[in-house]
Amino acid sequence: MGSWAAFRRRWFAYLCAAILTVAFVGLRVWDPAPLQFLRLKTFDIYQRLHPRADEPLPVIIVDIDEDSLRPTDSGRGRGPASPSSSTG
Repeated sequence: MGSWAAFRRRWFAYLCAAILTVAFVGLRVWDPAPLQFLRLKTFDIYQRLHPRADEPLPVIIVDIDEDSLRPTDSGRGRGPASPSSSTG
């Protein structure tokens, strides 16, 4: 008989966990205004406590205008003649 009581307790714990999981997922999907406000304020606090490190990113910005794309007298564009003549 002791195992039946343990089974019922375990089953009740699993049922409570499932109900709480469904409730929290439903609350997150619904996302009411107070919960959204609390979530965003918490994120702001995290960012103030541990901001993202400012690391330089290897970014190259290339500005290509219409004149650069227009072919010259030789029929080629104004770019380098071969990949080896480009810098970088």
